[in-house]
Amino acid sequence: MPLTLPKRKISDAENKLRLLCCVDALGMVTPAQLWPFVASLEMMEYLPMQLLLHELLAEGDVEEGTQALSQQVFITEKGRKALRLFGQRVMVSDRDRIRTAAAAYRAQLRRKAQVRTVYEMAQAGDYRVLLSLQEGELPLLTLRLFTEHRDVAAQAMKRFESQASAILSYFYGFEEKKGAKQGEAVPAELQAGVHQAEIPAPELISHSRHEHTVTALLPHEKGMITLSMLLPDLFSAKTYQRLLANPRIAGEAAGEIMGWLGGKEEPESR
Repeated sequence: MPLTLPKRKISDAENKLRLLCCVDALGMVTPAQLWPFVASLEMMEYLPMQLLLHELLAEGDVEEGTQALSQQVFITEKGRKALRLFGQRVMVSDRDRIRTAAAAYRAQLRRKAQVRTVYEMAQAGDYRVLLSLQEGELPLLTLRLFTEHRDVAAQAMKRFESQASAILSYFYGFEEKKGAKQGEAVPAELQAGVHQAEIPAPELISHSRHEHTVTALLPHEKGMITLSMLLPDLFSAKTYQRLLANPRIAGEAAGEIMGWLGGKEEPESR
């Protein structure tokens, strides 16, 4: 008979990190959506997952939105820091399985979301495309693309549905990528764009305590993008508003968006 090795006993601390890896990989997800993903990877049973998720929420590693983001859970800066410090305690094979499975599961969830793509204008030299992703009363993400190139507009229309969650995940990690952490002032050089004429200052509209939309103009050599994104707290919304006022950062963000809409498959690593 072949030798069967006993299963490795996994501690609650490691399972909590594994669950945090799942939330991080999925970007934004409800507990009801999280459980099938965890179950498909055979990581833990339902009750332990719920208990560990409750602990992550209580400790501030994960937050739950309200209103338009009701029941959506997402990793916080504290949670990302925990992964940077202790993530290596999760086996490499587990981390790889989570990353690989997350891409397919995000695509499955995306098919259930309300994705809208429509031409607002389509005539020679003037193409205007409206792209939006909505899972509640307010759109999570809206992109308006203005371009002279018909092929650029057509490609954006074709690819947005498959790339919407990747773009959203990129921007929800944007605060950390650009070094604007909770409690820290945004560096002066990142605020310089507010005073430059090339890009109007981004607008911030607060719908409720947990619903804030930031709208910014992002220039690109192939066109101009107007980005609107729903954020769950005022601090993050103001941080995004200041960051996207900087022409360099706005240009980088436009390049990322056009990369996905024009052919790039996955967001840059966090």
